[in-house]
Amino acid sequence: MVMLDGSGSPKAVIETIELTQRRFEEVDEEFVFDEGEGDRTLADWRRVHRAYFERRG
Repeated sequence: MVMLDGSGSPKAVIETIELTQRRFEEVDEEFVFDEGEGDRTLADWRRVHRAYFERRG
């Protein structure tokens, strides 16, 4: 995946090396911490992602 800056110029390339599918309730604290979003807690991850999935239907 090529990441672009605000003007559309390529700035980085990201290589996916692993893809893991999990049910919402199977996501654990280690996964959440490694993802690096928010405050890196499971409670915060669930709150933010539940709101996102509810908005998306």
